[in-house]
Amino acid sequence: MDCTYTNHLTFSPTIATQLSATTAKVGDSITDSATLSGASATAGGTVTYHAYAGENTCTGTDLLNSTKTVTNAVVPNSDPFVASAAGHYSFQAVYSGDADNAGATSPCSSEQLLVRASPAVVTAQSLIPNDSFTFSGATSTAGGTITMSLYGPSDPGCAATPALTQAVAVSGNGTYSTTNTSFTASAEGTWRWASSYTGDALNLAVTSSCGTERFTIANS
Repeated sequence: MDCTYTNHLTFSPTIATQLSATTAKVGDSITDSATLSGASATAGGTVTYHAYAGENTCTGTDLLNSTKTVTNAVVPNSDPFVASAAGHYSFQAVYSGDADNAGATSPCSSEQLLVRASPAVVTAQSLIPNDSFTFSGATSTAGGTITMSLYGPSDPGCAATPALTQAVAVSGNGTYSTTNTSFTASAEGTWRWASSYTGDALNLAVTSSCGTERFTIANS
């Protein structure tokens, strides 16, 4: 009996990959694609896409594990990959091979994805308020006290308990100021100062009406 040996040619393809983006935000959808080179025209088998947390690291938990069937050497794209945390991610594709084609694996370093967080920003103004009271036209020996009071946006008439108040002793003409270092005004709206001098035996009392001095905080 005669025997005939037929030489079977096995192709040795390579697999190249490309991400749909190399940078993304947390929650973005990214897909991987693969192309076989040097495979037979009828190449089949499967390609499995993998994703791993870390830079140039294709070990650990597979975050994608998307397997696609190869038809006539054409490889479908991976399922979407959505990163739930910021950081670096590495991707790799593995071709199974078939009867006529050897398997192939893409280099781990060839696909790197950087995912950034998108912080939410809420801004609010605040300030540490102080006031000054310039005293003139009094006797050089004027005494008594000046009281400077600050009222919040909900009290446009300066009728309720002030948010901040300070009494400063008077000693003649000059400018007297509060020394607040701890109270912070942050509520949105108009804040109003009202000041008063008690007077003494030789000097009449005097006031600065509510809202003569004011400032507004607008957060929008």
